Amino acid sequence: MKNMVEEKSASVPEEQPVDVNQRLRPFVDVCQAIQHAHQKGIIHRDIKPSNVLIMVREGVPVVKVIDFRIAKAFAGEHTETTSPENTLITQLGEFRGTPQYMSPEQASMGELPVDTRTDIYSLGTLLYALLTGVPPFAAARIKQASFDEVRQMIGDVDPILGCVPK
Repeated sequence: MKNMVEEKSASVPEEQPVDVNQRLRPFVDVCQAIQHAHQKGIIHRDIKPSNVLIMVREGVPVVKVIDFRIAKAFAGEHTETTSPENTLITQLGEFRGTPQYMSPEQASMGELPVDTRTDIYSLGTLLYALLTGVPPFAAARIKQASFDEVRQMIGDVDPILGCVPK
């Protein structure tokens, strides 16, 4: 089994153009899996290529979303924001997840409410990595930054432009 970005790079030689439809089919399955989790009251909070596995069964790619260790359960409608009164499990002030794929709300460590939209943001970063071969924020850039710089980068920096949008 390979993760989603490894599958992309392994399946297409560098000199061939990327077949966008071939990349999007498994991504749609990932979106459906996350939608199912949301309908069951679960926010994954760590969607990234290594947590999306693809295996081939009888010639058909089968997608598995794994690693729900930092998932958050919530009560009520899946579109409500999680707050102390409707969150079943929470710990404010903890930085959990993978910064390259993390939503600004999640990086705020409780300053902003985290809800299902945080997974939608992470799905967007996963799609970015799937289509470009690199995450929106380079790991080296994240490693060089201080903790507060990482949080600011996630919340304020346009990953394509590399600067704060005006």
